Amino acid sequence: RAHYRIIHGVSCDTHLTDLGEPNAENPANPANPESLNLKALRVTIRGESFMYHQIRHMIGLMIAAYRGIIPPEFISAALSAPAKVVLPFAPAHTLVLKGLSFGPFARQDFKNRDPDDRLEMTQRGHSLQAAFEREKLGPVLGSYLDHEDWTQFESDLKEWQ
Repeated sequence: RAHYRIIHGVSCDTHLTDLGEPNAENPANPANPESLNLKALRVTIRGESFMYHQIRHMIGLMIAAYRGIIPPEFISAALSAPAKVVLPFAPAHTLVLKGLSFGPFARQDFKNRDPDDRLEMTQRGHSLQAAFEREKLGPVLGSYLDHEDWTQFESDLKEWQ
């Protein structure tokens, strides 16, 4: 059987997500006033298997659309085969894999699948994950927005305007 890379859905928030306030562990950068306002664009991608750097290319595309560099209608065309769009890809520093889900598990005979046979996170697990994102992950992600790779990405993206 061939291995397919299928994108089930891509969505992008229409507003920036608050990453939290700078703190002692993750101080604001005085040279960059933007580091006092830690915000990021949240993009959700659902699919089966991805190629090397594919997510980084897709995030670069979403940022370009969010900033008005390309029209939003261009996104679905760019994600359709056999389209090839060359935009700068987003640096990996702030890309976070938030969740995974797996299809039904194959039984021992590898033929019978129970659609309800899945791994599920408990409510306590969801609560712990949300607290970790809010208290630890968000402020750390904000500190990576000052990375030189993001500066280069911004510069490359401006060439498209």
